[in-house]
Amino acid sequence: MTDAVLHVIAKYENIWGTSICRFKSGNSSNVLERMNRGYTSEDYIQRIESIRRIIPECGISTDIISGFCGETEEEHQDTLSLMEWAGYDFSYMFKYSERPGTAAEKKFTDDIPGRSKEQTITGNCGLPKTTFCRNTMKAVGKSSRVLSEGVSKKSTDM
Repeated sequence: MTDAVLHVIAKYENIWGTSICRFKSGNSSNVLERMNRGYTSEDYIQRIESIRRIIPECGISTDIISGFCGETEEEHQDTLSLMEWAGYDFSYMFKYSERPGTAAEKKFTDDIPGRSKEQTITGNCGLPKTTFCRNTMKAVGKSSRVLSEGVSKKSTDM
């Protein structure tokens, strides 16, 4: 997502007014390298700074993978610091699970115990909720246009 793309999005309300910029993984640079993501946390930070500068009202969400092969406590703390800094509007948190035939499965040993991964995810759930609540409070009293795609799956009254 280049600055040029962000400027096009910013120019048209029908794009930015309905968009949340989503990033695949906001993990520490060392973990991103092992995941073969092709970018560093510094690159990631620069993109978020560009989004905030060019489209200040754009929501940002991310996927966070916890317990990737070889993840240290320091790397995990780097990820948490990045999450806190970014102030995501929403985040999807997953514990790493090995997928047969992937590069990670061929190259690394899944050496983080499942219980540890589960505790990490559970322990981190408060951070995105706190950020989400803080960001949601900024919208109180404001009017927004919304796009309804149909009847709610949870209630036909909505």
